Amino acid sequence: MAVVKERARLPCDVTSVVPEDRIVLILWYRGTTGTPIYSFDARGTTVENGKHWKDEEVLKKRAYFHLLPGSTWGGPSAPGAHLELFPVKDSDQESYRCRVDYLLSPTKNTIVNFTVIIPPEKPQIYNASNYLIVGKSDASIIGPYNEGEQLDLICKVTGGRPTPTVMWFVNEEAWQAPVTEEAPGVISAALTLPQLTRRHLHAVFECRAFNFNGSMPATATATLDMNFRPLNVTILSTPDYLSAGTEYELVCQSWGSRPSAIISWWKGGTTALKDALMTTSPDSNVTTSILKYRAEMTDSGKHLTCRAINQHISQSAREDSLRLNVYYKPVVTLQMGNNLNPDNIKEGDDVYFECHINANPVVRHVSWLHNGDPVEHRGSKGILIQNQTLVLQRLSKDAAGLYTCKATNSEGEGTSQPVALSIKYKPYCRRHSKNVYGTALHEPASVTCEVEASPGPVTFRWTFNNTSEHLPIPASAVTSKELVSVASYAPKSHLDYGTLLCWAFNSVGEQAVPCAFAIIPAGHPDPPKNCSIANQTTETIEVECVAGFDGGLPQTFYMEVYDSSTGALHRNMSSREPLFLLTALRPGLAFLMVTYAANAKGRSDKAELETFTLKVAEKRTGPPALLEFTPFLGIVLGVVLVIFLVVIVIIVVFKFRKPQVSRPEEGEAVGEEFKSDLENKPVGGVVLRARPKEGPSEAEDKDPDIIPPHAESIMTRPPPPADLMTYTTYEDLELGSGGGGGGGGGMSQSQFGAKFEPAPPVRASPLQRNQADAGGELNYVELSLPPENLPGGGYSDEDPCMYPSLGHRRSLCLNPPPPAPEDASDAAENIYATLGFRRGAGGGGGGLRGMAGFTHHASNPNLYATLNYRRGVTTTTLNPSLYATLPHRRDVAGTAASSTSFASSISVNNINNTSPPGFRDLRRSFVGPLIRRPSESAV
Repeated sequence: MAVVKERARLPCDVTSVVPEDRIVLILWYRGTTGTPIYSFDARGTTVENGKHWKDEEVLKKRAYFHLLPGSTWGGPSAPGAHLELFPVKDSDQESYRCRVDYLLSPTKNTIVNFTVIIPPEKPQIYNASNYLIVGKSDASIIGPYNEGEQLDLICKVTGGRPTPTVMWFVNEEAWQAPVTEEAPGVISAALTLPQLTRRHLHAVFECRAFNFNGSMPATATATLDMNFRPLNVTILSTPDYLSAGTEYELVCQSWGSRPSAIISWWKGGTTALKDALMTTSPDSNVTTSILKYRAEMTDSGKHLTCRAINQHISQSAREDSLRLNVYYKPVVTLQMGNNLNPDNIKEGDDVYFECHINANPVVRHVSWLHNGDPVEHRGSKGILIQNQTLVLQRLSKDAAGLYTCKATNSEGEGTSQPVALSIKYKPYCRRHSKNVYGTALHEPASVTCEVEASPGPVTFRWTFNNTSEHLPIPASAVTSKELVSVASYAPKSHLDYGTLLCWAFNSVGEQAVPCAFAIIPAGHPDPPKNCSIANQTTETIEVECVAGFDGGLPQTFYMEVYDSSTGALHRNMSSREPLFLLTALRPGLAFLMVTYAANAKGRSDKAELETFTLKVAEKRTGPPALLEFTPFLGIVLGVVLVIFLVVIVIIVVFKFRKPQVSRPEEGEAVGEEFKSDLENKPVGGVVLRARPKEGPSEAEDKDPDIIPPHAESIMTRPPPPADLMTYTTYEDLELGSGGGGGGGGGMSQSQFGAKFEPAPPVRASPLQRNQADAGGELNYVELSLPPENLPGGGYSDEDPCMYPSLGHRRSLCLNPPPPAPEDASDAAENIYATLGFRRGAGGGGGGLRGMAGFTHHASNPNLYATLNYRRGVTTTTLNPSLYATLPHRRDVAGTAASSTSFASSISVNNINNTSPPGFRDLRRSFVGPLIRRPSESAV
């Protein structure tokens, strides 16, 4: 005996009468047929190598004969030989015969009567209307049934051999139910409960069917759901009186209903109040409604009713009432114009609202609200307010919403109920997340067009537009639903790239401006932009970028992280957004982050970002405080700090006001004509200032050439006045070829592209060159340069010399300037810019523009370039240095008797035509090409 679809074993006695006999052949027969359905053949071979055969039409691959160990020779220890069937079929029920042939013993036959049990199908539960409520699923919810109703359930079981037994269980308790056979092979059992009570909620009803002991019964389970009517309802707050126009919170509570009761508020038994908030307890047993009630004059004497009802049970309402005693304010009602149809108002129409007020005393002010915002009279915009009427002309879609009016008297304020204004309007294009579509030839792109419209749905039409044609899109390529339309477009040639236009129209009209979508050839994306570090710790780095153009296709962002010290790839990441978070990093390491984007057409260029993880902070124990900080100590320190700052400011002011005088020990005076023109003469945005005379020797010296007795000189430039704080552009500096005297060189062209601002006084000694240079002499030009932090200046990376950025044929590297003298007159600083010359420095000096010859003896260790001389200048061997002088027309000869030198600090900017003749020559030959204002050409 076996159950359908399970495993069965049909035994076969293979024991022999003769000891040590051997099995030769085993045959299995089914029923009365004489043809075997299975055979085991050991003829001519050993039992271990016997051949198995089965009838594929009857058994297929479901049968196999097992000859257990010990039965090789048919001994008494082998009773377990059997034919195994799996899976068992209903058609397998039959008598089977096993025939065993031995080598010596007579043939033995074994008869097996095989019974197949068919379990019943899964029960099905029906209601009284013979409607299936529980089918093939294991469990189900039935109901909900209302409290007090009768429950009728019928369990039907089909099939089963032998006939199954059917039983009902309620909450695991067996219930007697009559069993009938509705049809051949169909058994039913009916269960009836006359009246359902609250205790039947969630009761479990189970139908079981089984047809032999030991088998698992077939079951169907249903859980009962029920509805309960409210048990009670109560208004919790009952004030003695209410003020008209004042809002109160009235609380009503109901319990016992399932599902939760619906609580409504009623005034006078007929008017429903809607401004209430309803909540339920976690177990849904208690329902609370909070009414925000604004009392009105007409409410006095009426009853305010709280009503709780289970909407699934008829006649389940429970009520509680409160008699109203009202002090009143204005009662206001609002309505749209009587001749208007609120369901057919279109954009461009005119509407009006009327506010009806019942107030005592008379109202003194009426106001209007739109969606809670005040509405003001604006005739130019079509908003007209007159008495208690609001007129809206030439409606736009923005005018839709809720309108209310408000009235005020001495008792207070009253507000009307809101009135909704719905406006129909033509479709217009919504903002699309994608307006550019990239696609390859013959590759379809799905273009989505979405509009806003009232009413909907709308009808769409599509056209394609390029520079040469305007074609409609066929309806077969467009799918539309409600307010969305999708067009499938595949360019077939390069002329098919252009713009898709989408129009929609409804009952109001057609869309005025179409939605436009650009169809472009798909390409690789642009690289991410503006990559920056959003967050940085010892172990994490967060990088944010801005996505570039995606090439018309979905793009993915990639990041490759390399170790800056080794160049090894540390991490490779990808993201749909240009946001990357790197975690579990080692502190204090530097990384190179390479970011790029990719789509189906290829990769973008790479964007690189260098960063590092923070180092772990060292933990230390701080020393104990030596002095406790108190408020009094803070006040004292603040006063001292203020006094200190005032003193510093005073010193700085006097420092800048004090004349800066250099007192050379020897030198020659400059002619009075030249000196008078130079002293304190403003030139453009700077001051050309001569050194003050000191001693009678300066007054007697008429020679503009200054030959000081020292190899070191100081040029002082006073701070420019405040009204000269202007920018000046220096460009096209052209220096002439060499002058007379022996081997001097002219300066090649240079351009100054920088802008200079007036700088504080600068002091610098002549920059001295190594004596091993050619001729043992140096050529210099002195320029007043701005501080190092202004544009246009810079330092060499290879030596401490400071140069302006000038183009030359030859560059001279100078040693740093010598230390400044301790004399107070040397407080100002000069920076000497070294300029390259076309020819090496020799006995003679070079002039600017080749205008003058300059001769200097070999004993002179330093040679300073002269500016724009008309005639030659000769110096004696007693002079250790020669200062650059300003242009003159007459010959100048330096003598050894010079005891005083005159040096000028030159800053050039806007030399005007009122300057002395010498300055005009200087301007034409040197300053003219050098100076330009930003808004004018060179002089």
